[in-house]
Amino acid sequence: MRIAPAVLSILVALIFLTATGVQAKATKTSFTGNETFLPVGPPERDWIADGIWHIRGMPIIGTFEGSLFDWSNIVVFSFNLNLATGYGNGFGTCYFDVTWGTDSGTFERCRFTARFAGPIEGGWVFGVEFVGHGSGDFEGMKIKGTGIGEIYPNAGWLSHEGIVLDPHG
Repeated sequence: MRIAPAVLSILVALIFLTATGVQAKATKTSFTGNETFLPVGPPERDWIADGIWHIRGMPIIGTFEGSLFDWSNIVVFSFNLNLATGYGNGFGTCYFDVTWGTDSGTFERCRFTARFAGPIEGGWVFGVEFVGHGSGDFEGMKIKGTGIGEIYPNAGWLSHEGIVLDPHG
C-alpha cells in the first residue's frame, strides 16, 4: 500500500506543528538566592577508613530566600571526605517545600551531588547540583540548580542559582 505524497506531507506537517506547539508553551524561569542549613540528628552511619571520613544518611534542614520564591527543605546527605586534603564527594536526596507568590507546593524526588573543593578554617568549601520534580501547584514542573558555599560540622550556607522548567507555560 502506497501513501500518496500529499497525504504524507500533511502527516509530517501535522506532527511538526504538534511538536513545536508543545515546545512553544514551555517556559524556563531563572532564580537565585541563599540557603542556610544545619544537621538535625546523627547520621545513620559514620566512620573513618584510610583517612577518608564516610557519612551516610545525615539529616539536614534548611531555609532558602530567593529572587522568586522561598523554600524550607529536608535533606539526607551522604559523603566521602579526604581529611588530609579537604576534597571529596557527596550525594543525597532533598525535599523542597516552596511558596512562590500565591502558589505553594513541593519539589520532591530530588537528587543532588556535591563536591568538596578544599578546606577552610573549621570547615570545607563545597558545591552542589540538584534536580527535583514538582507537586501541588507545581505539578509537572522541574527544578534544576547549582550552589556553592561552605559547610561546617554544625551549619552551612549555599548561594544558589537555577531554573524552573514549566511545561504548561
